Amino acid sequence: MATCLAACLRGEAQAVLADLNIHARRDYPSLVNALSRRFDPAHQTEVFRIQLKNRTRRKEESLPELAQEIRRLTRQAYPGCARRPRGTVGGVPSTTPYLGRSSQGITGDGGLSKN
Repeated sequence: MATCLAACLRGEAQAVLADLNIHARRDYPSLVNALSRRFDPAHQTEVFRIQLKNRTRRKEESLPELAQEIRRLTRQAYPGCARRPRGTVGGVPSTTPYLGRSSQGITGDGGLSKN
């Protein structure tokens, strides 16, 4: 089975094969383990963290495209972090209107009521 898998490898996966000794190349669990270490995102978190840190907006890239790429890199750089539910800010639903205080009481205009 390892021989069949090894014969199918191309590109960077084939380079992983070249780094293995002859015994590991013929041992299926060893081959799968080596490929997992190289390509499994859980083993690449530091790479994704560096990419995230250095990520800048590319020419002709829209802000929504940049935001999507940052979200993707963040998920890959920090795979174990729980995601905060969308639409919340500090645990409060962001659809709740801001209620400011005025001398007249609570207003829905952010506290900018005219007195």
